[in-house]
Amino acid sequence: MDSRARELFLEWLGQDLEFIQFVFLLLKRACGIRNIDLVWTQGEPTGRLANRHLTLSEALQAPVLSSLVGLEEGSPDPAYCRLINDCGRKESITCAISDKAAEERVRRSGRSEAYECRFGLVDIAVPVLCNGKQVAVLYAGQVHRRPPTKESFVQIAERVAGLDHIDLAALEKAYYAVPVVDEGEIRRTTQLLEVFARYLGNSWARLEELVQAHRRKARESELAARELAYVALEGAGSDWGVTKELALQAGFTSEPDRVLVVRPVVENGRDAARAFSELGWASVIRTVEEVCEEYGNAAAVYMRCKGILVLLGESRAAGLRSDSEALRLARRIHERIGDRHHLEVRVGVGGAVEDRRSLRRSYQEACMALAASSQGVAYHQPVNGSGETLAALSEEICRMVAARQFDDARLAIAGLPVRVDQRFGDDVARQRSFFTWALSGMAAAAHKLGVDAATLSLLRRQAAAEFDAAAAPFEVQTAYLEAANEVLDEVHRLENGRAASIAERARRAVDHSIEHGPRTISIREVAASLGISASHLSRTFRKVTGTTFERYVTEKRMELAKRLLLDPRNNVTQVAERCGFSDPSYFARVFRKVTGLSPREYCRDPGRAPAQRLAREAFARRVERTRPGARR
Repeated sequence: MDSRARELFLEWLGQDLEFIQFVFLLLKRACGIRNIDLVWTQGEPTGRLANRHLTLSEALQAPVLSSLVGLEEGSPDPAYCRLINDCGRKESITCAISDKAAEERVRRSGRSEAYECRFGLVDIAVPVLCNGKQVAVLYAGQVHRRPPTKESFVQIAERVAGLDHIDLAALEKAYYAVPVVDEGEIRRTTQLLEVFARYLGNSWARLEELVQAHRRKARESELAARELAYVALEGAGSDWGVTKELALQAGFTSEPDRVLVVRPVVENGRDAARAFSELGWASVIRTVEEVCEEYGNAAAVYMRCKGILVLLGESRAAGLRSDSEALRLARRIHERIGDRHHLEVRVGVGGAVEDRRSLRRSYQEACMALAASSQGVAYHQPVNGSGETLAALSEEICRMVAARQFDDARLAIAGLPVRVDQRFGDDVARQRSFFTWALSGMAAAAHKLGVDAATLSLLRRQAAAEFDAAAAPFEVQTAYLEAANEVLDEVHRLENGRAASIAERARRAVDHSIEHGPRTISIREVAASLGISASHLSRTFRKVTGTTFERYVTEKRMELAKRLLLDPRNNVTQVAERCGFSDPSYFARVFRKVTGLSPREYCRDPGRAPAQRLAREAFARRVERTRPGARR
């Protein structure tokens, strides 16, 4: 059963609730059968109580309607049935077995059926058919065909013998209280329910047509929004009348004038847009579409390797949307995704453009805002109108790469297409030529830092192929941005690898010095042996290991001290000297600070400081994880 059709069907039932209730009450008045249930037959668990969407119980809760047909309020469910299924709690092992079997029989036959349930009552099952397919069942009955007898109850008692929740005395009393109807009443009830079932089936068919029309319209709107995004961002000089038509098909009341970009937060800011494929972007974009519908005159489009783009048009009420209104929309998207999907995303907000053909600039501004800020919602800053040439900007990016200024380089890379647009407009050939040259400069800078030449050559060939295939400036710029960030990622990876190597070599130097001491160890000596400055070693060591160089030296000295103190031939002064401490008192203070015990206390009972031991073991594991090749 189609879930959307079911939702609309239930909406219709809700709108016509009073009428449906009145029909149920009339049936009750005409037939004397106290229970009527409407139960879905597909995609739901078995059982009336779990699945019924309209019953006589709800109808009897409307006193005015009840009074119109002369009925008193009260539960239509016989006490007998409530005892059998324990008020619905045991329905799956009692009443639902008979109901499910009846549902299958009427599905195969397509005809109504009066049948006796497992526990001796007569029920009626009437199929609700739509185009020959069963979509629901109307159940009624829960009556006796003939007066109950002691002999018949003996049979019932045998059937419920395995049900521990049943009070047999109470069940017998309720069994005799079940209404008795004749065959004529059962037949009339069945005929009336069949008329009502045809009415429900026809309503379902009309609603299915509405659902299909809604789907077609939603699909057309989605395709129009996607095409509108490509046309607007490519800026290929297409007929703006066509673009206006696309905007109308996408649900805009006026052409979009601003772009927002939604991307997930990923480690090191790499492959942000691609991560949606791993993080369930389909459900995320539905959430963004929902927010856009609430705001009006906005549409969300997923574009591979770019993220979710939100095209935003003028407000229906206030004309051109202000920056503050766009920021409110961005914050709502950010909050809704976080609350619903527990996914951390960032939203970049581009500036509004007066010329709707300049939406590419708004997109680029949104990307620049994301590169320039770590905030959840980032707003664009106007492009500096300095007189720097494109060549100077490209050279500045190369300088940032050489200086390992990764954040600044990413921001400059994101901002370069804006300047190129200002300089070359929609001239694809000139943009292709410039970005090819700019990427070559970045590759040369990366190679000087040690990035493998084969890797850089492959990246450049891939970019060249995408440049050649690009038919619009936006495609050329996208190819440049992806390739430039890949080059930057290679430099970043190389730098991280070097940092790990420096930290590992420093650890080995410390370990060797302590094991083969005694002598003091200074960070300057170790840094000099590695050919780097002491400050660079200090920063790198802490970044890689999570601890300072000095603390690592102290920890290793204390490990040696504990081993030496357990040898009865060594006294505290000898151990202090062997570990590089000229003052035994200072050694004792450091030892107590690290272990929680004095050297002599440790000699007597090394196991008295479990907390300190756990802390040291955690420190050792943390250091081991930072070694090259260690499993993460």
